[in-house]
Amino acid sequence: MIEAVIRKLCDVGARAVSRYVEVSGMWPDDMPEYFMPGFIFDHLGDEITMTLETGFVKLLEWNAETLNRRGLARHPDGNRRCATPCHWRARATGDKCHVSRRLFDDTDC
Repeated sequence: MIEAVIRKLCDVGARAVSRYVEVSGMWPDDMPEYFMPGFIFDHLGDEITMTLETGFVKLLEWNAETLNRRGLARHPDGNRRCATPCHWRARATGDKCHVSRRLFDDTDC
């Protein structure tokens, strides 16, 4: 599955570069940083769940909420909440880590 998603991202990324050159008349090296993510989200947002510039703790919280809703949360004390050691370390450091782009899959935890 991941290979198909990466292939789609690469194909749409190449189309983004072509579109930028076509519309702007400029070289691909001049493309602003925001153009490609916006183009990719616009063209794949209906197929793939994605997020931009999201804090690591927030991603872990969303994942835990999803697992809890599905009844799939795993926690050593039997509680249905999914709070991993990774989650607590991230909270303790002030969530300074941000993920530039995140794709969601049903198997994530």
